[in-house]
Amino acid sequence: ENACYRVSTYVSVIHYPVTYPVDLCEVIVTSKTLEFVRDRSINTVLAGGASPEKVISQISLTIYNINPTEMNEDESGLFTDSVLAFLRKFLAWNSPSIFVEGVAFDAQVLGIYSPIDNSERLLSNESSPIGEKNSHKLTVSMTVEAEYLPPPEIDVTDIIVETFNEEEEDFIEIVEDSENAYFEGTYDILSFRAAVVDVNESIQKSQGETSNFGALGNDGGITVIVCSFLIFSIILCLCWKKHYR
Repeated sequence: ENACYRVSTYVSVIHYPVTYPVDLCEVIVTSKTLEFVRDRSINTVLAGGASPEKVISQISLTIYNINPTEMNEDESGLFTDSVLAFLRKFLAWNSPSIFVEGVAFDAQVLGIYSPIDNSERLLSNESSPIGEKNSHKLTVSMTVEAEYLPPPEIDVTDIIVETFNEEEEDFIEIVEDSENAYFEGTYDILSFRAAVVDVNESIQKSQGETSNFGALGNDGGITVIVCSFLIFSIILCLCWKKHYR
């Protein structure tokens, strides 16, 4: 017969309270304990406590006033480390505390930013109007894996975006301390803006901006051409019939 045993486990954690709050230690210890027993196929239920809520967030970071190049592998690696260090530093003190397990660098797109009218576009075949002063921007898509102990239920993705936008100066300091060659000579004018990645919107925007038909996209442009041809053919047939009556 199957038997169920209640096991009380006490874990002593020594931590630096200024950097790591007690709540963060609870998230990490609970998560690692469950991971340990589950890896060994042990059925476990936490008595009197919630299980950690794992969250995967997709965000974009737009970097303004940078050099007109994309990051190479080493530079993107250093940038990812800076993002991880920043998020771990600030999200640990959220209520409830959030532990950031990892950050992945997904993609990057180089573009143009106009400080005059705040317009933005990809760096493409479009030529800038004569006399228009443009700066370059780089939009980086990233995936953040994190976990926290509810209650309450929180929107981790929104918290990540808000933290970047509210603590921009601290993030720039962390990036500068990383001595990332990509940002050399840009720290005085550097700025960041975070946003939630909408996968569907990103796909539609990408199709529109890379299409020869502009915002219509390839499918939309072809549809317009076909409809126009059909209308022209109908009008031509009507005119021909009228002419021969």
